[in-house]
This record gives sequence, C-alpha cells and structure tokens, in this order.
Amino acid sequence: MTHTSHWGTFLDALPKTSPVADAILESWLRCRAAGLDRALHADHFRSVDPADLAERLQRNTELVAIARSHLDWLGAQLATVPHVVYLVDEDGIVLLSSGDPDLIAYAHLAPGADWSERTMGTNGAGTAIASRRPVAVVGPDHFDQRWHDCTCTAAPIHRPDGGVIGAVDV
Repeated sequence: MTHTSHWGTFLDALPKTSPVADAILESWLRCRAAGLDRALHADHFRSVDPADLAERLQRNTELVAIARSHLDWLGAQLATVPHVVYLVDEDGIVLLSSGDPDLIAYAHLAPGADWSERTMGTNGAGTAIASRRPVAVVGPDHFDQRWHDCTCTAAPIHRPDGGVIGAVDV
C-alpha cells in the first residue's frame, strides 16, 4: 500500500466528529479530490508570468495599497522571528510579500507565486480563500508534508457583496 493510499484510508476512516478543524478536514478532502500528492516536490511550484502578474497588480491596485501598511505593521511586530506576511488575490497569486528574504525564497512566496489550495494543498492563504473564512493551518494541518514545520494564519478579504477578493497570510 502506498503512502498516498494510506492517506486516503485515513481520511475515509475519520469519524463524523474529529479533533481536526472542519476547515482543515474540508480542505484535505478538496485536495484529495483534486488529486494532489501529500509529498509534493519543488517542481510543483507555479508562478504566473510577469505580464499576468502586472495585470493582477493593476486590477488590485486599491487592495495592494490598503494592505501594504497593514503588512508593514505586521512585519514590524514580528521583526524578531523568522516570518513572511503576504497578500494574495482571489486566485491565490501572491501580490505582495515581506519578511525574511531566505524564507520568502525557500517557501516560494515572492509576487507571482501561486499559493492557491488547488496548487499547493491546504495552506493559510489558499484555504482561507477556498473556505471563505479565517483559518489557522498548524504544522501537519498543511496538506504538503514539506510545510509541517510551519504555522500559517490567514483571513480572506471580502468585497461588499461578500465575494472574496484575496487573503492575507502570516
């Protein structure tokens, strides 16, 4: 039996009441349905091309302008610990990120990176967008095993009509 099939067996056997948060369990099920592998590799990193990123930044000018000061404030509060704070658009594409440059490079969190749930599995920003609610993704809550030593807290940003326009993740 492969590791992936063990994971499927585990998910199928979870009781109706579980110590796993509903948002995380729902995300794992979406990831499994999308055919994602829990042991993703660096070649699964995806970024949009520079023209696409430029168009997204233009379309989200107001969102980026408003979020920038909040991300700067969060970054200042976390200055003594390795961190990344970042903003994604409604598709999970990173528009703005700041924090530890080595961590940004390692985690592929530079502008243009795709952190949607359908690409990266359960993660702060992608899962906040998919679930339309704030989430904390702690250690092994992440679908991809490579992020099991990380903690992400994220919240979606809603338009006045209730639609999601992006998310902020720490």
